[in-house]
Formats: sequence, C-alpha cells, structure tokens
Amino acid sequence: MISLESKEISSLCFLENGDEPVNPHKLLINGHTLNCIASFSKENEIDVYLFHGNGENVSDYTKTYGKIFLKLGCNVFISEYRGYSQSSGKASLMNVLSDAEEIYRKTRISKKRTIVFGKSFGAIPAIHLATKFQLKSLIIDHGIFDVKSWLISKINSFSGGIINLLAEIELSLIHISEPTRRTPI
Repeated sequence: MISLESKEISSLCFLENGDEPVNPHKLLINGHTLNCIASFSKENEIDVYLFHGNGENVSDYTKTYGKIFLKLGCNVFISEYRGYSQSSGKASLMNVLSDAEEIYRKTRISKKRTIVFGKSFGAIPAIHLATKFQLKSLIIDHGIFDVKSWLISKINSFSGGIINLLAEIELSLIHISEPTRRTPI
C-alpha cells in the first residue's frame, strides 16, 4: 500500500520552485527550516496566513496578496513548503498539513481574528488549518477541494505507468467538503 508520504505521490503533487525570497526569515518547523516572510505588529488585530499554490513561492505573494493585507493593517505570514526555495526537507501532503499547524501555533500574534488564505494547492493546508483550529475566516482562490480527484488528474497526466496507483493509496487526509455556512470577513 502506498501512502501519501511516498516519493511517487510527492513527485506528482509538488513542483518545487527554487527562487529564494528577498530577506527571508528562517523558521524551524517540525525539525526543518522553512523560508518565510512575516510582518507582525502587536497593534494589529488580524493575523493572515497565506498558503501559496504549487510551483509558486513566498516571493510571488509578497508583491500581491501580502501587500494588500499589510495595507489593511493585518499581521501577515507566508511560509514555504519543505523543499521550496532553499527550505530544508521534502514536500509531502502530510507534512504540509503538520507544518501548517506548527506554523500557526508558533507565530500567532492576535487573539482576536485569524484569516487563512489558500490559493490552488494552498487550499489544502488552509482548509485543514481553519478546520483544526475552528477559525472563522477562510479565503480560497481557485482551490483544490477534492484531493482524490486532484490526485487522479495528476496520475492520469503522468505517463510513467502508475495507472493503478490510486487503488493502493491510503487516503488519510480529512474529507474536504463545501461548508454549509459561510462567514463573511
């Protein structure tokens, strides 16, 4: 049985981008050093955690989404995944989720409000974090909601002879479904 930690699954899911952000902070998360960009002030009442898409990196977000949230007076935290832009380790679906939890625990400033933002692949750790900590504000931009279908599409686009791979995958991720109630920001 192949797990979500396997090299076969990770090679299909992650397109590591080697560009390093300008002046990154180094954060030790679950034994790995992750590059991140953070802008925090204790006066700000909202923390924003941004999770980027596959093949993107922190630098892509500092010029766009990060800048918008900073202008709104929010604390902003954007982290790389393992193996992205000089961060140590290798990306896998399960360690992306555990890293997101640890990032939140270690960096939370405001006790009033937290917004979690996920784009494309970043929707997976964003939804996980919002669910795990019962956060009320979640923004998803072109998110992946059905992990199983997403994996099938990755496998079908791969010509390396892994047709029956999905039958062997032990899916231990939470089932992601459309929320019945949406909370406005």
